[in-house]
Amino acid sequence: TSYIKSSKERLIVNRPLIGFYPATNWHAYQKAMAQALEKNGFEVKIGHEFTDKALMASKESVIHFHWIERFWEGGTLFQQLKSIIGMLRFMKRAKRLGKVIVWTVHNHKPHGRVTWADWVGVRLFCFYSDIVACHSEWSKKWIESSMMTRAKVCIVYHGNFNKTFIPVEDNTKLKKRFGIKEKQICIGLVGEIRPNRGHELALESLRNVENAQLLIAGRCKDKAYLALLAERITNYGLGDRVRLVSKNLTDTEFNEFLAISDISLLPYKDITTSGALLASWTVGTPVVASRLPYFSEMIKENDNIGQLFDINSSRSLTSTLKELSDKYTHEHWIEKRKQTLEEAKKYDWNRVIRPLVTEIKSKVTLHEVDKLN
Repeated sequence: TSYIKSSKERLIVNRPLIGFYPATNWHAYQKAMAQALEKNGFEVKIGHEFTDKALMASKESVIHFHWIERFWEGGTLFQQLKSIIGMLRFMKRAKRLGKVIVWTVHNHKPHGRVTWADWVGVRLFCFYSDIVACHSEWSKKWIESSMMTRAKVCIVYHGNFNKTFIPVEDNTKLKKRFGIKEKQICIGLVGEIRPNRGHELALESLRNVENAQLLIAGRCKDKAYLALLAERITNYGLGDRVRLVSKNLTDTEFNEFLAISDISLLPYKDITTSGALLASWTVGTPVVASRLPYFSEMIKENDNIGQLFDINSSRSLTSTLKELSDKYTHEHWIEKRKQTLEEAKKYDWNRVIRPLVTEIKSKVTLHEVDKLN
């Protein structure tokens, strides 16, 4: 129990309750953040349904939003409009009830098709949030310079996955178990298989990098896109150097496929934040990433943990992969994995969460004191 003193009386405040939204299918990222917040004096629960009755009955001090595009994505124009109006009403009512609204910025816009609702929704959340938490300095500057907001904008770096994934310093035994060639660098493209992740670019580049093999693993909702990739693998003559595993991956499988990879390839065309970066580092796998602001800021030209290539450029990616494959030795890569694991430790959730904890406690305290006056 904590105490807040005012000129009128001492107010006893129990552990402030934070509701996480969207409420279903919590990501490992959200679980790690929730655990870190609970260590710092909060209680975290799945958010309730979006009804006036539920909001009035809620004991949440803080309403914390993630991946806001999920609230209005898909559907007809009317359905999107209805969702936007519903979110506006919900946030205005929550503020009247003294709730603190937090938005953690995963995306400035969705990974796929951007609609008018995304444009409006981002501005809506910037305007009504009390705290906007960004995963990079670049994202913070974008919010502050491009959006109208009265929120406190702070940086909360994306944390690692050290309670979800197991680090691997030496992946030799794992490679043998999965039949991966030992003397060729293994490039991993692990995660959901979709056009914006750059699978076609990876295949195009692999054609010109002989001492390399590619592992593509993850679920694919688009059967036509999966067929396109399979066709290109065949037409490019890469059948003996590309392994394509299309399925929903368990955490263990995701962990193992990342660990098998000597490099985690992140050839995104456009992205605000990527959990794939910290997932790779947590396992010990350095990355090769497109030169997007988030990746550039995180890697900071540190060759031991990652390298950058020009966005959507097969020529630039080919040059980078050739350089890495030419240097490939077992001993060299074990050392790179060790250095990558050290980098991942810097992003422990208990460390990166501190700015958000400070801001939430400040806002909750102000709201509680206001209730006394």
